Amino acid sequence: MHKLPAAIVVVDPKGDEIAVKEARKLNIPVIAICDTNADPDMIDYVIPGNDDLQESVNLIINILVEAYAEGAQIKMNPSVLKTVAPKREPRQNRLAVNTENTSETTTSESTTTTSEQAVVEKQVEKVSEPKAE
Repeated sequence: MHKLPAAIVVVDPKGDEIAVKEARKLNIPVIAICDTNADPDMIDYVIPGNDDLQESVNLIINILVEAYAEGAQIKMNPSVLKTVAPKREPRQNRLAVNTENTSETTTSESTTTTSEQAVVEKQVEKVSEPKAE
């Protein structure tokens, strides 16, 4: 690395306390996922979340990567976005979203497109289906 980074992203600021302190000394902005055991006073941009669960870290980091790519106008290949934790099937006991009452919404409240509704309906079907074992 030939120059200082514009910012650093830290998943666990308590575990990476040395990196956070060094970044603060060098005036490098710190972006961190903070749960209840972290001190947010040392962090410039706090992302409240569970830094112990791989799925939440995966979600947050992928959103940050996509936002950075959009801001930098970089086209990302799907292979760039990596999965930290393998995707699991939804649990059977989760509540399914009731999509039958969507036609009762007024036109001022209804801003979803038909393609978005189709995606929601597909997700509801996946949650409603019994898990094949």
